[in-house]
Amino acid sequence: MRKYCLKEVIYTFSVHKGIENYIEFDILKYLNQKSKYGLRIFNSFAYIDAKYTTGEFKGSIVEAATKTINRVGLIFNNKQFSPTFQVSNVGDAYDDASNVKSSSVPNCRIYTCLYRFRYKFYLQDKKLCC
Repeated sequence: MRKYCLKEVIYTFSVHKGIENYIEFDILKYLNQKSKYGLRIFNSFAYIDAKYTTGEFKGSIVEAATKTINRVGLIFNNKQFSPTFQVSNVGDAYDDASNVKSSSVPNCRIYTCLYRFRYKFYLQDKKLCC
C-alpha cells in the first residue's frame, strides 16, 4: 500500500508601481560654455508602491520594498580628474510580509549615507578608473 503526501501550494502575487527620475545640471558650463571645468549637480529619485494583491498578506507592503530612494550629488570634472560626492537616503521597509511592528521583528529603518567618493584620472586619452 502506498502513502501519498498532498502538498498545498499557495501563490501570493504582488504589484509594484512607481516612478523614477534623474536630473543633472552643469553649473559651470551653464555660466561659461567654454569653461575647462565642470560642476554638475544631480538628483535621482524613486517612489515605489509595492503591495501584495492576493493570499494571506493581501494589502500588506512587500518586505524590503522601500517607498522612497533619493540620491543627490556633485561631480567636479576637468580633462584629467573627476571626483564624485553622493548622498543617499533610503526610506524604511518591512523585513516581514505580515508588516508586524514588534521588538522581536523590527522594520528596516530609514538611513542616509554620505558614502561615495569616486574619482577618475585621464592620462593621454587613456582612462584609469578608481
